[in-house]
Amino acid sequence: MIRSFTSIIFFLLGAVAGIVFWGFYTTGTFAFLPADKPVTTHNVVLKKIEALGNLELIRYKYKDMVEHEVIKAYLPDPKVVLMVTGEVVGCINLKKVKTEDIIEKKDTVYIRLPRPEICYSKVNHSESKVFDTRNTTLFADRSKLIDQAYKIAENHLPQAAKQANIIERTRVSGENLLRPLFENLSKKKVVFTYDIGGEKKIKLK
Repeated sequence: MIRSFTSIIFFLLGAVAGIVFWGFYTTGTFAFLPADKPVTTHNVVLKKIEALGNLELIRYKYKDMVEHEVIKAYLPDPKVVLMVTGEVVGCINLKKVKTEDIIEKKDTVYIRLPRPEICYSKVNHSESKVFDTRNTTLFADRSKLIDQAYKIAENHLPQAAKQANIIERTRVSGENLLRPLFENLSKKKVVFTYDIGGEKKIKLK
């Protein structure tokens, strides 16, 4: 009788242990312990506040199939192939417009604007993808090669946008946006000119 009761006790203990360890295996924690509570602490320091006057007018979005290879003297040439997604934004910095840049003549207002420029360009890493890597013997070499390819692609974006006439398109977009606004406010014709090469004088017709 005692032996039978002892066997039942051991059986129950084994069953409980099995349930507990099965729970740990499936959930990563013991059921009888409090659940894990992630705690994250942020130590954010505000370093600088800048007033931005850039009027963003046009955005070019790109997909670039990049093949980056390093030619080795004796070893196989490591190579990486990426599909890089990026963007380039054209803008006009309205903070540069001063009082002397606005001249009113009879029925016309002349406004000198800063030259259109590229505000920024960036690679969207979340939308980019590594397609292939070859002859990269170490993980560090592979990572370095991929980083190099991304930097080359990012540096190429502004050049590609300029070749696709982003500066002129930014100018046209800016005038199309600002002219109706200024003409409605002034009730006069508005003519835009631009700072070129640091020239400060507006040539009036």
